Amino acid sequence: MTSSNFEIIERDINGELSKEEAKWVKNRIKTNFQFAEEYKLQLEIDEAISENEIIDLRENLKNIFEQKTDSKRGIIRRMISFDDYVRPAVAAAVLVALVIAGILLFSTSKNYTNNQLFTMNYESISAISNTRSVNNNSDQLMKNAFQLYEQKQFIEAIEIFKNYESDKLVQFFLGISYIEIDQYQNASFVFSNILNDNNNLFTEESRWYLGLCYLKLNQTQKAKDIFNKIANSNSINKIKAEKILKSL
Repeated sequence: MTSSNFEIIERDINGELSKEEAKWVKNRIKTNFQFAEEYKLQLEIDEAISENEIIDLRENLKNIFEQKTDSKRGIIRRMISFDDYVRPAVAAAVLVALVIAGILLFSTSKNYTNNQLFTMNYESISAISNTRSVNNNSDQLMKNAFQLYEQKQFIEAIEIFKNYESDKLVQFFLGISYIEIDQYQNASFVFSNILNDNNNLFTEESRWYLGLCYLKLNQTQKAKDIFNKIANSNSINKIKAEKILKSL
């Protein structure tokens, strides 16, 4: 993790970024795997230590990244050059070691915020596998909508998806599209409507994404209710739901 990434991630976690900066971070998480991993790792660091010690640890981490001439850190500097030599995996290994040290030193931890839980668990879905069946069975307008979705032109895709209220596949991707443009209330309506019809293939995933929407909307009790249902089922999201519940 570079010093610049470290600073902006910390500022985002602390809610210190402007709206435009926070939006940039969100897009960066979606499009840059390494940045997303660094973000998740920093969240884990914050969870692993007590809240009273976070400031000290953050300052120590910052010093490690920025101080290149301190002789006391000569061994670390020779092993690790964050700017020129080390691969991201080595940098991550150092941070993991710090996390382990924090766990050993401190017994208390803090919960994630709803927003942090959303960021850690939300994953966009490609429509490619679904559009194969669409190409064989659907009209050109629907095909165009899925192509727009794949091109991340979500607003345009939404306008078409809304015309297919009875098609659960289309409605599911309508909900995801709303999430992608931060319209979580609209997304929750869509996923709730899908869940009202239990006889469809998208019930399980719709419930998962509905829970994530409730996190973003800070409707914590509703989120708990959803994730409890998932945790008490045979869903593929069962373990993830259990982890979220421990932090709510």
